[in-house]
Amino acid sequence: MRNELYTWLDDLRASGKVNMMSAPQMMESRFGFTPEEAKMNFYQWTQHLQRDEDAKKLKVVNSEVNSEWSENSKEVSED
Repeated sequence: MRNELYTWLDDLRASGKVNMMSAPQMMESRFGFTPEEAKMNFYQWTQHLQRDEDAKKLKVVNSEVNSEWSENSKEVSED
């Protein structure tokens, strides 16, 4: 159920057709959630997004550090 919900929320967000703050109300009718369940699931999805964004940033930083390390290693080797 969570995968279906997260996919639906991802698709809704990507569409840009609605303000995502209205998503919990939409989840109530779409998935039959109570208002509390919808809010909790929406909150968990936003945390999931944050973790994904943090992981992407970490990959970029690691890539930049590795690239810099490689360049510095070449300079040391050439000296």
